[in-house]
Amino acid sequence: MPGDKKENVDLTVDTNSVAVVSSQYSLKLPLPHGIDPDRSKASWESDQETLVLTLKLDREFDFVNF
Repeated sequence: MPGDKKENVDLTVDTNSVAVVSSQYSLKLPLPHGIDPDRSKASWESDQETLVLTLKLDREFDFVNF
């Protein structure tokens, strides 16, 4: 997010989507699988002006998805 600062970025994460809004950018992204917002995290890399999201999937494990 070149040109933006952490203070200008608004991030909203729910179980099915991620929304990022700043003075220069806007993104509303539906997610293909549900996530657990309480187990997810976000960090700002100021040297690269990059927002990094780590989203944890919220699904049951089975013999295919272990």
